Amino acid sequence: MIQVLVEERYRDNIRFNDAFEGFKSAVLARKESYIILKNKKDFDPKERVLVIFGISLNWIEEIFSFCNERNIHPLIFGLRPKFHLTPFSYLSKDYVMSFYLLTNKIISTSKERKKIAFIGFNPSSPHDLFKKEGFLLACKESNASYEFFDNEGDSSLLIKNLISKEAEFDDMVFVNDDLLLLYISKSKNSINKNMAGFGGSKLKEFIHVPYITGNIDYFEAGKVLANLFFFLSKQKEIYSVSVKMPLKLTCDVTYNPPKIYQKEKDIDFYHDKSIEEIDLVNEILLNMDETDINIVILLENGAKYETIADACYISLNTVKYRIGKMLKVSKRKNKTELLSLFAKYKLDFSSKV
Repeated sequence: MIQVLVEERYRDNIRFNDAFEGFKSAVLARKESYIILKNKKDFDPKERVLVIFGISLNWIEEIFSFCNERNIHPLIFGLRPKFHLTPFSYLSKDYVMSFYLLTNKIISTSKERKKIAFIGFNPSSPHDLFKKEGFLLACKESNASYEFFDNEGDSSLLIKNLISKEAEFDDMVFVNDDLLLLYISKSKNSINKNMAGFGGSKLKEFIHVPYITGNIDYFEAGKVLANLFFFLSKQKEIYSVSVKMPLKLTCDVTYNPPKIYQKEKDIDFYHDKSIEEIDLVNEILLNMDETDINIVILLENGAKYETIADACYISLNTVKYRIGKMLKVSKRKNKTELLSLFAKYKLDFSSKV
């Protein structure tokens, strides 16, 4: 039984309802069940993970303290606290990809290539730094020139400065929909601009100036949250995990992301021989214990199997078994090939003793 705790003020939130519908669909698809707790004290201690839908920092801090005292792992949808000692898992927005896609869309639909304005950037905001990274990546790939309009804390002044230079730009990317809408309200020329923002503001449905906006697909994010719960609940030791939420662009034309952001199977890592070999080496290392490491060190020094058995205080058959296991995982025929594989990646086993 999945136990869910929802902040009271969040229950009427449209984003919560979309996310929760996605969450329920993923739970029911697995033929599992859930219960919404009336109070945090109703939590069944037999479960190790508590799903949390919240938005108020104080409320979340209170729930985290409750979880910490009872060794419960919080899995949160909503506000992410800036810093907390309690281990917790959560969904996060991928601002880099979001602004990469938005900027690419602006570039692909541009009528006349001029400089692209990036508006509202705040250097002290971690979110804006990620947005900037995505924006610059798209500009670099398209060899597009750009100019920044930084946000010094006065939005009106920011928009005033933008309007004074707006003739230089046909294409504009705003760090959020709020600044974009403020620009529309102040400028007589906004109808002629090719613009993108972020946040999926409801106001978009009620204005006549078209623009592209990106937002989280909350229904799909809810499904991700459910699947993350199932993943965490299977772990012997639960550790903190963050997962990127899916993004959707709200525009008239369907936008297919470039190959670097397509699914892994399209890139086909699994048939890349170099990657495959590194994966094999990694698997060997993951399964090694201290005795295996000592065996490899002795092999590198030219020791025979009998000498290795004596040095490691194990039988000759155990030495052969352990080396045979490494050969099988690495798909190597003999110890010489195995040692050559380790040498190829300059592995230093002596540092682990």
